[in-house]
Amino acid sequence: MNRSTLVDFSNQPTTDPSQFYRGDRTNHYARVIHADMADKKAYAFPFDNVANQEPLVADSNPRSAGIEIGPFN
Repeated sequence: MNRSTLVDFSNQPTTDPSQFYRGDRTNHYARVIHADMADKKAYAFPFDNVANQEPLVADSNPRSAGIEIGPFN
């Protein structure tokens, strides 16, 4: 029900983002969060990783990592 696809499509999960949030009963919070992201990906509700809609950033062979902390004023 989050993406308004459960009733409209017999094959689940629906993985075409153009079909998400089209019904009146939908998760408008998730719809707005996804719409505001540059690549339209966000973890706005549980299972947003279904159909690769989460903003996953991964490196299977990292060489280093760093953290920069600005001044505390």
